[in-house]
Amino acid sequence: MTPYRFARFGSPAAPLGGTPAIEAAVECLNEGRILAIQHPSGPQLLADAAHPKAIQRLRQRKGTPLPLPLLYHELFI
Repeated sequence: MTPYRFARFGSPAAPLGGTPAIEAAVECLNEGRILAIQHPSGPQLLADAAHPKAIQRLRQRKGTPLPLPLLYHELFI
């Protein structure tokens, strides 16, 4: 299994690992924050598409008006 780690930017707390790391990441996304994860192809920035302000901040940080990729668990049509 992948050894997940999570650290809040600017926090003096030690990074979390395993399930607590995933729970902390979900909490941040639910709060409308931007989450950065390390991927073999480079850092990936994540935001909850249901939070317009988070998407706006993500677009500002990426500096592009291009469409953002959207990942979803299930699509109901």
